[in-house]
Amino acid sequence: MSPEPNGLRSVHYLFADGRALAIEAEKCNTPKQCLHLFSQGQVFSDFTYATDTSFHEPIDRYPLWKEAYPDAYFLLNDRNVDAWVASRRKHRNGTFMERQMSFHGLPAKGVESLWRAQYADHKRKVLNFFGSDRRFCHFVLERDNASKIASFVSPDYDLYPARFEHINRSKSD
Repeated sequence: MSPEPNGLRSVHYLFADGRALAIEAEKCNTPKQCLHLFSQGQVFSDFTYATDTSFHEPIDRYPLWKEAYPDAYFLLNDRNVDAWVASRRKHRNGTFMERQMSFHGLPAKGVESLWRAQYADHKRKVLNFFGSDRRFCHFVLERDNASKIASFVSPDYDLYPARFEHINRSKSD
């Protein structure tokens, strides 16, 4: 769901100057570095950048981001693991899978197994880290809608669920 129709500055995948969000986020090793990087937007999504020879997905940096921004809102965008794997497999007309196979030196089934393990590990770690933090929302695509996000951030933002747009959704999702 895109936050721009609600008037939020968003960085999705690339900064306006063409730098990849995932690569820049990997460079943040201190709260001060994070403060500089994340001053360029209000909502950040798609922390993945992949080529045949490099892979950047610094999604494990949330403890550092939480330290830099203790009052920030954090959202775990979750879905059924099978649907998530299928979506990743189809991403960019299958070229994301091809890049992952090349990078990891694995066949498609091996990459899917790796993704499933990473999914379970990441979800477990995020839920354990944030626990019942009031600034954390576990958003489940198959169950929740934009109203949950609007309610979650309502202490600081007036969002209108009807203005959220679903982006990057394939026809078969």
